[in-house]
Amino acid sequence: MTGTNFPLSIEIVLHAKPLQTAAWFIPLAAGGFFLAVAGGFVLHILSGRVLMTISSAGYFLCCVLFAVLPEQNDNNPSTSFLYWAYVFPAMLAGTIGVDITYNVTNVYISTAMPRRYQATAGALINSLLYLGIAFWLGIGDMAIATYLMNNGEDSLKPREQYQIAFWTGVGLSILAFFFIVAVDFGRAGAQMTADEKAELETDEN
Repeated sequence: MTGTNFPLSIEIVLHAKPLQTAAWFIPLAAGGFFLAVAGGFVLHILSGRVLMTISSAGYFLCCVLFAVLPEQNDNNPSTSFLYWAYVFPAMLAGTIGVDITYNVTNVYISTAMPRRYQATAGALINSLLYLGIAFWLGIGDMAIATYLMNNGEDSLKPREQYQIAFWTGVGLSILAFFFIVAVDFGRAGAQMTADEKAELETDEN
């Protein structure tokens, strides 16, 4: 939910320039490429529950690191230290959270839909992704607005406002973990597609 807050938080808390901020996001893209390739080798080995638990741990660590990220004053602590100690591991954890979830949901939803509805399945996956982002960003913003309304517009510094959003993300990742452990996803490779199930039923009849 807090993915859109990352670049703004980096620029405000660490006083990083836009180009530097963009460069710091390279591990997020590189990690996504690696996980997309590696996912094909492990989706049929590990259960969906294990993969989604790893994903929720990635979300949790990413949001925690940004929530406790100290503000840089007079170049102390150094930008290099803050990047390697907080931003870089948060980017790696973030790509674990996002890409594993995306890969798993893609496999399960596309498998459950017949071939003629694959385009609809793709639209559903992307719609759920962006609607979820929009909804929970709104919840985070509502939490900040409620605090400011009750305590005054000057009661929170910009960094503290972002912290509310990130701690909200931490809480949601914990909530997601409890939902995940209650559901048995099975293994992606062990499931037949909707078309295969229909063909099997036809042969049996």
